[in-house]
Amino acid sequence: MCYFCGQPFTGDKVYRDTTCSKCGKDLHSCLNCRFYDKGSYWDCRESISEPVTEKERANFCEYFEYADKATSGADNKKAQDAKSQLARLFGGI
Repeated sequence: MCYFCGQPFTGDKVYRDTTCSKCGKDLHSCLNCRFYDKGSYWDCRESISEPVTEKERANFCEYFEYADKATSGADNKKAQDAKSQLARLFGGI
């Protein structure tokens, strides 16, 4: 699924120039990689030699594996909204 819009990828392989058929965003990006892990060293579970600064853009990472995961940017927005509501409810804890 595209991280940005949740559109399932129906192709065979994600190449560097592959884009989402719905939103047009790059699919060969850190945010769509199964090794992306926010908070880990350089936000990656692989032992990359240098950080990727633009995680939402296409890159040449040799470790890239497309993650057909359910967590997308839309899902993350829902989580952020829920956290904001809890913070308001409990006084910004």
